[in-house]
Amino acid sequence: MELLVKATGILLFLIFGLMGYFSTQAKLPQRYQGLQLTKSVKEVGEIIVDREGTALDDIRKSMDADNSRLIPLYWLLFIVIALILARQNSSLASRFAVAASLSITAAAGLDYLENFRTLEVVQAILNNSASDELVGGMRLASLGKWLFFFLTMGLLAPTFFWRIDWIQLVGYLYLAAFFLGWTGLFYPPAIQWAFMPLILALPLSAFIFAFWPVSFLKGN
Repeated sequence: MELLVKATGILLFLIFGLMGYFSTQAKLPQRYQGLQLTKSVKEVGEIIVDREGTALDDIRKSMDADNSRLIPLYWLLFIVIALILARQNSSLASRFAVAASLSITAAAGLDYLENFRTLEVVQAILNNSASDELVGGMRLASLGKWLFFFLTMGLLAPTFFWRIDWIQLVGYLYLAAFFLGWTGLFYPPAIQWAFMPLILALPLSAFIFAFWPVSFLKGN
């Protein structure tokens, strides 16, 4: 088991590197930021001012990279973390870890749906056939994705709280990401803030798996 946890830590570092590389390809261009949380055709029209078709091409490239690379990678990342956390010497931590794996799977599924509906909305805007209902479907998928994504952080946090060592602090980073992320459901800028503690929690998790596997598994 110790060797498995060490190998997992190394695997997580590799996944981080791939995610960092592909995230630049999957990120929406700056001029389209906030598109997926718009509430009406009017708001979408204020973002997509280019009606010559380049908007659809730009967004489709981003969605393709997200669908084929980034979503599978972050899903794998959190599934691996959850599976290792479930191996700790705590039945309660194991239950939270299993719940986290289900939550991130729901987030990934909604991420695919969000991307599909985003392309539908952009195409409809360019064809002058968009409706507020169509935009609302995109927004609902986006909110659902973020709800389950940050719920995953909230479920991972308690898997560290049963401990009596410094590793418990990692749980508070996941918890901070959870609270900031859910705040972002009502105040979107907070979604970006939520990634600050998460960017610390994820490599710390990998570092602990790779270099303190015995202490991690026993909780002391």
